[in-house]
Amino acid sequence: MAWLVIAFIVLPAAGVLLLLPYSSFRMAVANRTRLDGTRSSARSRRERKHASDFAVSIVLVPIIVVAVVGSALIVVHEFIAPIPLLLDIMGAYQVDAEAWERAIEREDLGDVGAEYEAWSAKRGFGSTSARFWQDTLWGNWLTLLVLLAGCVAVFYVAVSKLYIRASVEYQKGVTARSEEYVLRDLTNLLRT
Repeated sequence: MAWLVIAFIVLPAAGVLLLLPYSSFRMAVANRTRLDGTRSSARSRRERKHASDFAVSIVLVPIIVVAVVGSALIVVHEFIAPIPLLLDIMGAYQVDAEAWERAIEREDLGDVGAEYEAWSAKRGFGSTSARFWQDTLWGNWLTLLVLLAGCVAVFYVAVSKLYIRASVEYQKGVTARSEEYVLRDLTNLLRT
């Protein structure tokens, strides 16, 4: 179960941290100081506001999606079938359905049906309920797998597009503010 935490939380967070526009952050820090070397509190507030808006836009969506996916995994693990058992079943996959069923029921994994029924009995499910979920999962595993893969793909495409758009807009904003500050500082220096 720990690898799920790593896969769905740590890896996306590391990806976001690795791809942050650090040069824009350095420029934003430099924007806080006027050309004469004095620090502007108004510029500092403005840069902090833009940086926090950027952070919210790239962190909020992944957090929401990770929470939804994590909740779905918890529901599956607690009420449908244990995730490690499902992974073992997928790991024993064979193209021939009968060979796969033999591998699951008798060979590699032992009697998974009995293991699942024991798990469901421990959870308080009746044998008919356990059999229903077992048959449903067995009959629809490919659909569920494709649906999961599709959701993960949509999530990563959406987050990457959101991230790229937010990053580009932030970088353009920092550059525009830097140019505005330089012009304003030059104008003020020429007046004095």
